[in-house]
Amino acid sequence: PPQPPPPLLPPPPPPPSDRHPTAPGHSSRQPSDRQPAQLQPLAVPSGLHWQVVRFVERNDAEVLAQQPARHTVVDTLARRLASEWPYAQLVCYGSRWCSLATPESDIDCVVLNPPPLELPAAIYALRAIFEREAAVVGSVAIAGASVPILKLQVAAEHAARERHGRPLLLQVDLSLSNGPVHHGLTATHIAAGEVEARPAVRALTVVLKAYMAQLALNQTYTGGLCSHALFLLARAYIVAAGVGTDGCGSVDLGRALLGFLEYYGTAFDPATTLVRWGSDPFARRPPLAAARGYPPPPLCVEGVDPGSRN
Repeated sequence: PPQPPPPLLPPPPPPPSDRHPTAPGHSSRQPSDRQPAQLQPLAVPSGLHWQVVRFVERNDAEVLAQQPARHTVVDTLARRLASEWPYAQLVCYGSRWCSLATPESDIDCVVLNPPPLELPAAIYALRAIFEREAAVVGSVAIAGASVPILKLQVAAEHAARERHGRPLLLQVDLSLSNGPVHHGLTATHIAAGEVEARPAVRALTVVLKAYMAQLALNQTYTGGLCSHALFLLARAYIVAAGVGTDGCGSVDLGRALLGFLEYYGTAFDPATTLVRWGSDPFARRPPLAAARGYPPPPLCVEGVDPGSRN
């Protein structure tokens, strides 16, 4: 006679997992106090170390070659501004004034002491002024941002050329400040001191900025990461990894670059941790976004100025 079928066996249990169900919009990673691995003093430089060194040297040579054209652009805009707003002053700040520039870096400028206009209206008025300048070939007013910005594309004079003989078009970011000071000027001064004290921060930032620019992830208004936030991320990693202020030759820059990518890519949890200035650069992230009823931003970076966040 036919044999009865074997009894049905229960399905095997799922493999163990350290992932737990989470609410929508929240990270599934558990809060971690893991810090970056300590970078050891440089003994025998790796091949990647020398690649980083040579990349930074080439970067600096290209930035230096662009300096005359960039000075010409700033002078052209300053003259046009003075002809329309005689009491205003055009002042530059940012990466070029703290040795963090790449050939693709924008020229960051602020207009101090503009006429007494509301910021959105002032940005559009500024756009109208500079659109009358022949060297300005494009403009975008981002008046709805938390810090309204006017972005200009300016053709450099004196036959400045890029590779392949193309005209050199420079990007200029303009903001306004109703007074004689601007937080960007203060942040630039502090960043310059930090770059001088910790040269490894500069090398990391220059390499990462160039990479982000290649991926078109360097513009905040399109979802990218601003240059200042990238500098703060590099600085936080270097400080937490135990790199002191005794010079770039004290650490293998190749290991530092790989360590940066490994830490932020696998250990750092942006949902629970914020990056901040100071000797203890990683802290528990406060639930500010949840309390206000909107989705939390993917990354929270406190700037050099107290209370400022990117």
